[in-house]
Amino acid sequence: MVEKDTPTISGSLSDIVANVSDMLRLNLSMFRVEMSQKMARVVRAVAALAVAAVVLVFALSYAVFSLYLWIVSTGFSPQASSWIVSGVALALGGALLLYGIGAIMKLSPVPERTLDEFGKNISALKANLKRGAANDAR
Repeated sequence: MVEKDTPTISGSLSDIVANVSDMLRLNLSMFRVEMSQKMARVVRAVAALAVAAVVLVFALSYAVFSLYLWIVSTGFSPQASSWIVSGVALALGGALLLYGIGAIMKLSPVPERTLDEFGKNISALKANLKRGAANDAR
């Protein structure tokens, strides 16, 4: 006669299946949360870059024209003044572009926390299976 306190193989298997199902559901939920957090960071970074670009276009247009007028007033020809102002604007724009690209490149699309947690869960499941197999063998 089988006692109710001793686990059966079918009971152990159903527990394992339930645990695996719960683990996969939790990992999927964690994956969704982590990816939405990463996407929110990307959206904020892109929005900040877009707003900065609009503001900088207006500010830079006034600064460029003012710089041009100042250089012409110091005695340079209008053509030379245009080249000087263009070089400064290109250098500033390039620096801002590199900064924005660097900020976006730092964002990793890989859900590291989810993958780490999934690995831990698989290891725990394997250990649980080994313990269950050892207990069933007794």
